[in-house]
Amino acid sequence: AWAHAGEPHGAVWADWPISWDVVAPAVLALAIYGLGARRRRRSAPGRDAAFVGGVAVIFLALASPLDAAAARSFTLHQVQHLALRMAGPMLILWAAPQATLMRGLPRGVGGAFLGDGPVGRMLRGLARALTQPVVATALFVGALAFWQWPSFHNLSVLNDPVHYVMHLTLLLSALIFWAPILDRRGPPKGRRFGVRLMMIWAMVLATILLGAALALKEEALYPAYDVLGRLFALDALSDEQLGAVTIWVPSAMMGLAGLLIVLRLWARAEARAETPDHAPIAGPGGRPQTAAALYQARGQGNKRLGLAISGFALAVFATALGVGWLFSALG
Repeated sequence: AWAHAGEPHGAVWADWPISWDVVAPAVLALAIYGLGARRRRRSAPGRDAAFVGGVAVIFLALASPLDAAAARSFTLHQVQHLALRMAGPMLILWAAPQATLMRGLPRGVGGAFLGDGPVGRMLRGLARALTQPVVATALFVGALAFWQWPSFHNLSVLNDPVHYVMHLTLLLSALIFWAPILDRRGPPKGRRFGVRLMMIWAMVLATILLGAALALKEEALYPAYDVLGRLFALDALSDEQLGAVTIWVPSAMMGLAGLLIVLRLWARAEARAETPDHAPIAGPGGRPQTAAALYQARGQGNKRLGLAISGFALAVFATALGVGWLFSALG
């Protein structure tokens, strides 16, 4: 961050902070995934594009002019965090890359991760513990809240090692959080879909509360950006309020996108569990009903649930914006 102090604004936008610790993991992940896809001999262009897109989003967040600009703008710093916490991990995990990555590893390494040896058992136990709904949600929300605390946030802006740790913890907590939510497997191997929805809503509400608290404050909390020189000629409070809105609204909207994905997975799981035919079966209340009709009714129920949740989300946003306007009007 100190390397950018005093630079003209144009120089910041021309800065591509390419470094081995960003390039090497990205190239390695793509190489392992590509080799695994080749060994599996399967065609899944949509998943492949999602994985490559997710890696690209994370790479650009850390090795493009956005990284240099984020050191001089609280707002752009939150845009960078959106890429690390939301867009990148969601794309990667929507691709369901676990099996492909394992096939791309050398056989001895893959066996150590997947086998019944001590390393495999330890890693599986750790993964189960971290992806427990309460633990995963607490880690995800807690990482964001921790790094917004003024003393820690200011330190991260002015200290490269701390800044590195911040980005690493945000990314890891996001992968842990989104892994059970975007798991394409239904119960019992995957988490129950109702639990996934509750995880998303807990995250969305926490994000709204944090964003609202930062947006409605009356004094600046992050002077580190003034040390380096803020971009866009924004005063400190305006920059921080705009960044708070970035935490508030886009983060919550991406959470809503995740929620709709879960509903889609839920419908698919029901479709696999039910094989529609025309044989009469017992429907609600014991009335005879064909499996096709029952599945259609359940599909309509999922659609209604989706509309209800979307409507609730819009109501929450409207209420939050109304409260913000009221506070502003009252001075």
